[in-house]
This record gives sequence, C-alpha cells and structure tokens, in this order.
Amino acid sequence: QTMSLQMPTSAGKTAICEMLIVSEFVKNSHVKILFLVPFRSLASELKNGMCKRIKKFGIKCKVAYGGNEPTRQDTDDINSVNLLVATPEKLIAYESLIPDIYDQYNVVICDEGHLIGDKDRGLSYELLLSKLKKNNDIRFIFLSAILPNIQDIHSWLSNSDNMDNIIN
Repeated sequence: QTMSLQMPTSAGKTAICEMLIVSEFVKNSHVKILFLVPFRSLASELKNGMCKRIKKFGIKCKVAYGGNEPTRQDTDDINSVNLLVATPEKLIAYESLIPDIYDQYNVVICDEGHLIGDKDRGLSYELLLSKLKKNNDIRFIFLSAILPNIQDIHSWLSNSDNMDNIIN
C-alpha cells in the first residue's frame, strides 16, 4: 500500500527505503522501483552509498541526473535495472525515448516530498506524480521532513481516505 513518512532530517528515511527496496526485490526479482530525488547532489549521494550497498543483493541500479541528453544506452539501462534513481526533470526527459516509462514501475519513492509545494519546481513534480498515478498498480512511498498537509497528499496518492499508512 501507499505509505507516507514524515520524519526529521537524518532520522533514517533513506535507510528505511533501502530496506524496502531489498525487501521488494527479495519478493520479486523483476520488481521495478523508481526513486525520485529532487537534487543532483542527493542522486549522487545515493549512487555512491545506497546503490553500492544493494548491489550485493543482485539489485541493478541506475542513477540519472544532470543536463546531458538521454541516449539509447540510457534507455537500455533503464529497461534492464530494478531501481532507477532520478531527478524529476531527468525522468521527464526520458518520456520521448521510453513512451511507457511511467507504466514500468511497481513502487515509486518520492524523496523530499515537501517540494511538491515549491513555487519553482512543485508544479512539475505534481504533474509527474499525476502521470505515475495513471498506473493503478503503483505504490507510492512519500517521504518528507516537513509537510503540513501530509494527509491531503497521502489521500491523493493512495486514492483513499485511509490514513493508517501515515507515519509521523
């Protein structure tokens, strides 16, 4: 089920996600997980930390961020990995190369979810989540340190008024 976690910075949200990723892979080695991160620096941090650690479980990971144009090799890589860590802007850039990109994923982790309210980037983040929501089988894990309307976001992502899966 969709879950929303509101925890302070450095409280272990990434470690929880790492355990979730491994757990999902153990249940289904063909699982496709998308880990959305808003900043290149966070994507790089996950590449050098989490992705290296989960590799020992056989989980294939690709990290996509930066200003370069997506290539056919990127497309092949994305289609063959279990975990894609990407900035929203980079994922949107892949739409033309991978028309079904939003239908591929079983789980979407939305890190720094409070940025959905950001005046500069929030709208594109919300539109991206709307595209992902079209896949009715998708589960969201929404992470934020601060989000005053977490119940509203959770209800929207889960298509439910059930608030049992909010941890704060």
